[in-house]
Amino acid sequence: MSWVLPFIVLLGVLIFFHELGHFLVAKYYRVGVERFSIGFGPKLIGKRIGETEYIVAMLPLGGYVKMIGEDPFEEVEPVDIEKSFAHKPLFQRAMIVLAGPVANFLLAFVLYTFLYFVGLPNTLPVVGEIRPGTPAAEAGLQPGDRIVRIGETPIRWWDDIPKVVGRHPGEPLTFEIERGEERITKRITPVEREGAPAMIGISPTLLLPVIGIPRQESPAWRAGLRTGDEITKIDGQRIEFFYEMARIIERSPGKTLTFTLRRQIRTTPPDLEAPPKYETLEVAVPVATVTDERGLPRGTIGVESVELYVLGVDPEKPAALAGIAPNDKIVAVDGKAVHTFAEFSEIVQGSEGRPLRIRILRNGTPIEKEIQPITAAIRHGPLRTIEKTFVIGVSLQAPYGKKTEKERYRNPIVALWKGVAKTGYDVALTAGTFVQLFRRQISIDTLGGPIVIAKISEESYKRGLVAYLLMMAFISVNLGVINLVPIPILDGGHLLLF
Repeated sequence: MSWVLPFIVLLGVLIFFHELGHFLVAKYYRVGVERFSIGFGPKLIGKRIGETEYIVAMLPLGGYVKMIGEDPFEEVEPVDIEKSFAHKPLFQRAMIVLAGPVANFLLAFVLYTFLYFVGLPNTLPVVGEIRPGTPAAEAGLQPGDRIVRIGETPIRWWDDIPKVVGRHPGEPLTFEIERGEERITKRITPVEREGAPAMIGISPTLLLPVIGIPRQESPAWRAGLRTGDEITKIDGQRIEFFYEMARIIERSPGKTLTFTLRRQIRTTPPDLEAPPKYETLEVAVPVATVTDERGLPRGTIGVESVELYVLGVDPEKPAALAGIAPNDKIVAVDGKAVHTFAEFSEIVQGSEGRPLRIRILRNGTPIEKEIQPITAAIRHGPLRTIEKTFVIGVSLQAPYGKKTEKERYRNPIVALWKGVAKTGYDVALTAGTFVQLFRRQISIDTLGGPIVIAKISEESYKRGLVAYLLMMAFISVNLGVINLVPIPILDGGHLLLF
């Protein structure tokens, strides 16, 4: 029941501001308001001030403002004609109806402005995943590269990259990149995509320093490291992402490095109800020397990201029936090598249910299994929308993160402008989703109801005040847009009836 408080506060604030918009504009145009209600059903508390009764009702799933003359079948006393909603000019009635959604947009604007003023986490332009065969891969970009300039445009945040790249399909662009202490340039040509902006094949999702060890004869295994260990420090230097660890190892051929790590404590039999427990260990690992493609020495200890290692197997799904087990590593599908979690996920989802030949590594030994994906409904995104897809019943470890920093604007004018821009972006995004819905490009099942909103309100509340207010602003925009949809029970439908 930890969702109750954040859910009720969320709905209470959104409904209050929505109905307040209707109420204030109705009062401005001298329309009589009989009741201002937050919630439906039996009255919990209430107080009459002047002609208006203000109440909080039992069911916090909506609210209403009851105006004199709002019901076309209601007879209005002659003394109340001047205060009747129905007798006001069309423009005034339209403004009263529109005031609710506009109030939701204004609430989002205020919240976003405040968040930009105090500091809103934003993603830095640090390269994470690089899709094989894309312009970025061919140009030699590496995880951890920070893009500081594209052409003449400075790049401050990750969102700046697609804005520039998307405007130049097929045009070579000069990327200025920071790689460690080096500053290098790359010429990259964005490729066009049908129905989507041009891209170069990168994302900001960085692998966390959780390791997989494919062979037991490696220096890492012999020293005592194990698959699933999370590296937190090397020789006392804090490690946040996998690429940081990889660079230190590559620069240390012939040395012995001390790894500080977190390892989950396994119990026999496993206690599935208890939260996982970890121990902190230190392991000294000798770094072996190999020669790179340029003939230069580099270090290796035989570890890789745990991204494609199986974390868990659903006992009732096809993967378990085929004999897939935890810590197996996915290496290929239908004879084609798989390099990333996203690549494997796309193959399974795009299979349309046809059998797949999946090659795994188990303790260094290759094994091939034939597995037929089945359909499933999963939730994803900020609103936990439902998407029907194909699965085989494995969860991969795929530990991801992003390099972030607070985006803060102490100049209130700049913060206001950012609030306007963010609100406008959310309005366009939500409206576009509804256009796709009406065109049947997406299913009605993708929309989240009260249960989904309760879940995400709980999750954001646990992450802190900034995350909770950010979620509140986003849902406020959604509420505003939804109420403009021209169906009878919503504000948009009322406008059509005038």
